[in-house]
Amino acid sequence: MGSIIGRFVLPQSPVEENHRVVGMEDHGSNVDGNHKNEIKKFIDSFNESIVDSHKLLGRKFIDVVQIDDRVIKNDTRQSFRIMQWNILADALCKGKDNFIKCPQDAKCWNFRKMKILEEILKYSPDIICLQEVDHFNDFFNIQLSKAGYKGAFLPKPWSPCLDVQNNSGPDGCAMFFNPEKFELVDFKGVTLKTLTFWTNHVALFQLLKFKRTGNQILVGTTHLKAKAGYENLRLSQGNDILRYLQPYLKSDIPIVLCGDFNATPNEPVYKVMREYNDNSFNSAYTSLSNPQTTNNGYNDSEPPYTTWCIRPSGENPKTVDYVFYSKCYFNINSILELPSDELIGPNRLPSLNYPSDHLSLVCDMTLRYVIKKCTTL
Repeated sequence: MGSIIGRFVLPQSPVEENHRVVGMEDHGSNVDGNHKNEIKKFIDSFNESIVDSHKLLGRKFIDVVQIDDRVIKNDTRQSFRIMQWNILADALCKGKDNFIKCPQDAKCWNFRKMKILEEILKYSPDIICLQEVDHFNDFFNIQLSKAGYKGAFLPKPWSPCLDVQNNSGPDGCAMFFNPEKFELVDFKGVTLKTLTFWTNHVALFQLLKFKRTGNQILVGTTHLKAKAGYENLRLSQGNDILRYLQPYLKSDIPIVLCGDFNATPNEPVYKVMREYNDNSFNSAYTSLSNPQTTNNGYNDSEPPYTTWCIRPSGENPKTVDYVFYSKCYFNINSILELPSDELIGPNRLPSLNYPSDHLSLVCDMTLRYVIKKCTTL
């Protein structure tokens, strides 16, 4: 299918070898009855430990009205919250990304890592899709495991983080899920390919089963090539992802694909994701432009920005992060709004009030139907 299958290994210690994919210890382990209490205790103790005066950007959820009599209303058995976020790699923040208006204190990893964790736990997603993760073994897997999550990580083959002095290893994509809501059926990593060569970018997939209904969803996360001039490369990478997903689309497996596509909505890769297979994918944040949305939405189909930073080349707010989903199978119930430019502040992102140059996208979704099952990826 035009992709190299990533090799998954079990996490042994915080000093796992680089360039391996780290996955969950077992697929079908049951969660004991005290699991929810342990998660709550961890979150409460974490919140009590935050004494820093720099509060995260305030955001609220916007309810989305869907006119569809086929939707299972308020069916918590198949409802879930998903977060998409490029968290900004530690090495890139300090060494390569040149955020000229960002205070030095806001670039410190010991400060940023707690802000990133705070943002995740604040919204308690059931599925977490992250990009630019370069501290999986020594921080995120440890801390999010304490909060009850199970996670996997797939590094880039030739991460730019490795070019930075005193780096913490390669960056890549990570995905975590709540084992009270889901059971892992299978998971797989792929290195993306063009027609002629392998690229330095990856995609990570998990096939998850709702514990209360047995229905399954396929969730993926990816991070495509950055910078202007690489539009055709991003298009090739997007087509490779779609080639991988094609058999699951044909098998009626519901799909959610999150990522930093490094592409604005007018780029070919965005269009091919939306128009593939008779427009099989919607983009969740276009729900905010729906006139039926209960609060004021955005004027355009996508929000005006999901990332906003100032580099030596200038200031560039743009939308490049998305939550794509099989439109026939999911209902979008609510969306976490994006902060206003006034709230973000004149120095933009990252800042003391937000640890990444990208904003997290968070959606409440419901799976609509009983679906045909898939046993492996």
